[in-house]
Amino acid sequence: MWARAFNCHLVALLPIVLSMCLATTADTSDQCGVFDTVCIKHNNASAKYTIVSSGMTIGMYSLTISSFSDDECQTPAMTVQANASYTTLGLNAEQATLWQVTYNAVKVTPETEDAAAQLNTQCPCADNPNPWQANNARLLKRCVHELCPDTTWLGGMLPSPSTTGILIGSPAFGFIKPSADGLVVSLLDANYNIGTSLPGDEVLTALNRTSSCDPANVDTDHICGSWSKQCSPNFELDGSAAVTSSFQYTGSLVNIFEAGQFAYEQTYYSSSDCFMKTLQVIKEGTIEAKAISQAIQGGTVCQLNAASSYVTPYTDAMVQHLKAVCPCGDPSQWQPATTRTITSCPIGQCSLSIWNNTVVGQPEFAAFLRTNRSDDSELRFTHSTSTVKSATTTPLISTDTAYTLSDGTCAYPGDYRLDICGTWELSCAPMGDDAPNDVWEQYSFIGNAGDPTEGEGLGIVKRERIIFEPFYGCNRNYSAIKISDTGFWSDAGNDVTKVQGARQILINIPSTKVLVADQKTVDSLNNPNLGCPCGGTWQINVPRVLTTCPPNTCNNPSWLGAGEVGSPGFGIIRETGQSMRLSKFLPTVLGYKEPLGVDSYPLARIASCPAPNISTDYTAHWFRPCSAGPEDFDFKVDMFFSGTKYNFSESLFNPGVGCDTVPVLEIVHSGGVKLTRNPGSSTLGHRVRMTPSEFEITPQDQGVVDLLNQKCPCTTGKKTPWTVGKTASFNAPCPVNTCSLDILRQPIGAAGYGLILREYDYLRMTDMLADQTNGYNQGFGADDYFFVRVGAYAPGISARDAVGTVLILIVFFSVVAYLIFAVAIQYKKTGAVGMPHPEFWRNIWALVLEGVHFSCVSCFGFRQTATSRFTVLESSDEEAGSYGTL
Repeated sequence: MWARAFNCHLVALLPIVLSMCLATTADTSDQCGVFDTVCIKHNNASAKYTIVSSGMTIGMYSLTISSFSDDECQTPAMTVQANASYTTLGLNAEQATLWQVTYNAVKVTPETEDAAAQLNTQCPCADNPNPWQANNARLLKRCVHELCPDTTWLGGMLPSPSTTGILIGSPAFGFIKPSADGLVVSLLDANYNIGTSLPGDEVLTALNRTSSCDPANVDTDHICGSWSKQCSPNFELDGSAAVTSSFQYTGSLVNIFEAGQFAYEQTYYSSSDCFMKTLQVIKEGTIEAKAISQAIQGGTVCQLNAASSYVTPYTDAMVQHLKAVCPCGDPSQWQPATTRTITSCPIGQCSLSIWNNTVVGQPEFAAFLRTNRSDDSELRFTHSTSTVKSATTTPLISTDTAYTLSDGTCAYPGDYRLDICGTWELSCAPMGDDAPNDVWEQYSFIGNAGDPTEGEGLGIVKRERIIFEPFYGCNRNYSAIKISDTGFWSDAGNDVTKVQGARQILINIPSTKVLVADQKTVDSLNNPNLGCPCGGTWQINVPRVLTTCPPNTCNNPSWLGAGEVGSPGFGIIRETGQSMRLSKFLPTVLGYKEPLGVDSYPLARIASCPAPNISTDYTAHWFRPCSAGPEDFDFKVDMFFSGTKYNFSESLFNPGVGCDTVPVLEIVHSGGVKLTRNPGSSTLGHRVRMTPSEFEITPQDQGVVDLLNQKCPCTTGKKTPWTVGKTASFNAPCPVNTCSLDILRQPIGAAGYGLILREYDYLRMTDMLADQTNGYNQGFGADDYFFVRVGAYAPGISARDAVGTVLILIVFFSVVAYLIFAVAIQYKKTGAVGMPHPEFWRNIWALVLEGVHFSCVSCFGFRQTATSRFTVLESSDEEAGSYGTL
């Protein structure tokens, strides 16, 4: 009975103990440090207490109780060593700090037969009788109340009909009073209401502070990392008693050019030990600093945009609760153990308390505070509000319990690579631009990773996008628009962007396939004033391939994604291992200055990069789709290429018309090719020399002629070769320093040197430079030519070859016509089929020899010798006028 007697009389000793340790509770010291007591006597028993505590508002807690059977702390009776985690829960009415303590490992050693017998009565914690034996330690990790009804030996409340005491392995509640000199620790009870309402005299012990932790400091720079909250009391949700949480963040709170990304998971339980789940909510999205908190010193107010919330009820009662307070469109979508994706709700259709009256799918605002101490870091944030103003004045309250840094590894800002090869998915997010629809999107990138020391990245991008009817959380049964396209991507470095770890990227999608799946969307898009007919008429389930949207035919083309239709998109990208974000894409290089805003939702990597497929077979028909080019022209290219020769045809157009009009400039050249291995890696392709045998340029517009005269007169005199509608042919280079036009990516009339690379059915080619060293040493860049294979090698005919071909065809068909008509006439005259003019054809070779002899005599002075033989034609009088003799 010694243990019960000792703890019962502790209450009587309270005034003496308090006078030893505390004079006031109005102290800002916390519970972190090392605390102990001297020998505390009572009657014939005594005890010593030691507490080691870490953390700030949450942390680890170690309690050692050494009990003695005498009053001088000389004869050991029992030793208790307990490890626990704790969370502070704010202040009670007496300004004491409420806390939750969970003992997860308790080692007990009874050192006398009396102590063992007492434990067998109070806390056997086993099904077999008398599990406790003197001098035999036991480690307790979990005990139910029935097997451990009395925990006064550990600091639990005295057993009574209204109290429970401590349940080992489950939370218990009480209070502490830290000061600069020591710490007062109350008794604990597993019942939240009992433990948090204990009066100030329900004290286990008071301890002296023997050491303190380093001062805590506020970190306002970043909260990057993985944070977790242990099982904590929570009664915000009907039927819940506790919650566990995790929060992951990547990014900076101080970079105004970017928003970070987060994932926030909360799991609610019906029991205080976090055993029976009732609801789980997972949010993923972006976060951006907006203001400084006025209510929290060192706090930062942030905007959170959740791309999606994934909500899973686990009990029938929770399902019914959600149907009643948060139908969010179709209430039948709530089902037990079934996850529902929510991006938005109709206004007034979700008053779930855990969302703190914010509008689902709209921005939320909360204040964040990170504090550090030695190796400990804590993160606390307020409940969300719907405005920045209200968030700046919202304080931290007792239910805003802290998160500990479970993984400080931060993928921010990244290594400035562009390792995006693979497949990335945005599972569901609001479409934005005030549209209520949801969107699913997937990007598949194929190509090399960019590295500032290894050359820039390049490759192919395939994109799929589905826009859904609102409030169905990207349910495929409610898809409204399906979009798919294929194009090219190119890494453009990181010299412009202000976003750390990001790289500039050019995405070139020549055409986009769109299918509208419901009539309501068709009608909306065909509206000439508010819709997006895009130069045509939409029909349900009839796909359209868009290469451009003519001006004033689309009110808001952003729903198509990836920049303007048919035009290159300039933007930035950042990947952090398993996550990737893209900025908005603009039709000019101003897109490289775009931030990663709160609407730049993260995409998750769902498939790794396929094995490289670099090919050295360049022989094919290659096509460059319509794209924006230098000098503000759009252009497209046809090229037939083999290992020995090529035929290149480029057409340039006024910008913004999708290459669908008459070209304003045509460049055609053909000739020989020489390929050599590029030293280093095969992934860098081959060196290529292209030597044109023909080079023709035809300007079709006076503006182009003026441009050519200005930047490429190709003469040192006054008269240039450029005239509207006239083809200029070159078989030699322009004079030095007389042509510097970017659109002429091959030296006029001279060999060009560069690099070529094929991956899958895609080809990339650099500028062809006149200088061999510079041409071979240049790297691939954003302005390279990109081609897609459209057929086998079947080169066209050059202009010079075309003339010869035409003459041959004329002679051939003339001979055929001669034979047919002559045979027909002879047959009509004689009734027999035969060769016309037989005498002529019998002597044709003699006539040829005679002609050769005549040429030799006339041109070279040769004379006939006795051995020379000529055939003399003897003809009748009728034929003498036609054929003579020598």
